[in-house]
Amino acid sequence: MIKVVAILAFIIFGVVVISGVLPSAPRTNLANFHRDQFFANGFSGIWMAMCFVIFSYIGTEVVAVTAGEARKPDEAIPRAMKTMVFRLIFFYIAAMSVLIAVVPWTSIQPGSDVTASPFVSVFRLTHIPAATHIMNFVVLTAALSSMNCDLYLSTRMMFSLSRGGFAPPMFGRVNKRGVPMQNCRSR
Repeated sequence: MIKVVAILAFIIFGVVVISGVLPSAPRTNLANFHRDQFFANGFSGIWMAMCFVIFSYIGTEVVAVTAGEARKPDEAIPRAMKTMVFRLIFFYIAAMSVLIAVVPWTSIQPGSDVTASPFVSVFRLTHIPAATHIMNFVVLTAALSSMNCDLYLSTRMMFSLSRGGFAPPMFGRVNKRGVPMQNCRSR
């Protein structure tokens, strides 16, 4: 939830900066979208960006893994997949649009002196130093959330492999609440 709230707040903040309401922000408009040529380096930039795009969508399989715990997976999983895709598209397009409108895309190219994430750069340009620490906190919690998700997925995968006979039986046990649990005590 921290990530979602942070991205929504960033988008709203960006719209405020673009509209010129914030007096401490530099005057910006939508000129960054057309001022410099987007394909200055040809299509090689698009191919490099695709690596980041594909990486960003890794993790959508979590919905499929959790199907085993859904009450009505035939209804819940397709609905979850559709809404997840639409949310991801909205968040990425809106956040990238704010980034490009506020921070010239030419300043975030490889080889430029980039010492922080583009999100933090937006807050630096608007002279709000505390916000950079908040965004760094959000990045840290996002990394921790990702690790927690990976731990969840790996335990569920080991449980499924064990139940299918492809992993040791001790990984297929559950506790009283139905949570997969390995009994590590020696006998």
